[in-house]
Amino acid sequence: MSDLAQRIANLTPEQRALLEQRLMQRDDSADRREGIPRRNTEEPAILSFAQQRLWFLHQMEPDCVAYNISKAARISGPLDRAVLQKTLDALVERHEVLRTKFEAIDGNPVQVICPAGPVELPVLDLTAYTPEQQEAEVERQLVAESSRPFDLSQDMMVRASLICLSPEEHVLL
Repeated sequence: MSDLAQRIANLTPEQRALLEQRLMQRDDSADRREGIPRRNTEEPAILSFAQQRLWFLHQMEPDCVAYNISKAARISGPLDRAVLQKTLDALVERHEVLRTKFEAIDGNPVQVICPAGPVELPVLDLTAYTPEQQEAEVERQLVAESSRPFDLSQDMMVRASLICLSPEEHVLL
């Protein structure tokens, strides 16, 4: 038996009743606590410190891509493009940060959360290329995408493109 279990077992009936009463009070107060209230997304919000830093750097060097995070994911097997599109759209709808842009109001940066909408998903068909040409073009596309800056006042904070290598092989950038 653990030390705590032993200590509880050694309590007198009065002490045990008092412990139960205190535990019940703690549960009641936890139930009364409210969660974080949902913010009205129709009004601009202040920027977090990290967002302020990003906005400031964007003002100094708008074409900087230092904070871009680029990834390529190989998808093997049949791909339902409509399901992929719905998945990307659902991610953007769920995560406001992906559809947040920064605007300056009276010289102060604020977040403006845009309504959810479809994620543009251009498709590049490389099925006519040799495997070596495909790999070179995938690499070229990844470098090109990672070198393309975001306009923090206009762009959604996520971009995607699909490269079709064969009916059973794709790369999602």
